[in-house]
Amino acid sequence: INLSGQCFPLRTQPQIRAALDDQPGRNFVETFDPLTTWVDPYARVRRIRIEVPFRSTGYNLPRLRVDRWQRHLGDARYVGGSPYAGLTREFCEHLIRSPLLPRYRRCLRFAYRPDEVLLPTFIMNSPMKDSVVNRNFHRVDWRAGGSHPRTCTIDDAAELLASEAFFARKFDIDVDAPIVDLLESRLVESRPR
Repeated sequence: INLSGQCFPLRTQPQIRAALDDQPGRNFVETFDPLTTWVDPYARVRRIRIEVPFRSTGYNLPRLRVDRWQRHLGDARYVGGSPYAGLTREFCEHLIRSPLLPRYRRCLRFAYRPDEVLLPTFIMNSPMKDSVVNRNFHRVDWRAGGSHPRTCTIDDAAELLASEAFFARKFDIDVDAPIVDLLESRLVESRPR
């Protein structure tokens, strides 16, 4: 299960394991059609993206618009999704051993947020596409708008405690440490003794 440094568990490890054991051999990857979801979806994979250190945003080089997708991946279906996935060992081994992985790396090397393209596109173009459950284990709050999720605070406690998700993001103890303390105490209380 992929996590970020701003994720926090809402369930114990035994609870997560039990839920996953009910669906053996399944890969949990949120997928969607980027052509209907993202603004200028091909800019992510056709243009060269420059990210400047210590700047909050980067920029696309407008004159270097090349079809890197077609060059490296040919007719592979372009799929977007979340980088936070629950993957089987079988799929992970398939991914790292695949002779196609270097082509994906070359295509996405200068892409904008390639982590939102690599896993969903790779698995949906692989023999394991039928093992995919279109689900993300994370509760993420996008209500603030923009390209970053809202930081959870103690005001979100009731919603987080009622959530069926395994994890939530994003948290920042410099913004609100009490919510992390509350969730941690709940996990400790629900541990089997």
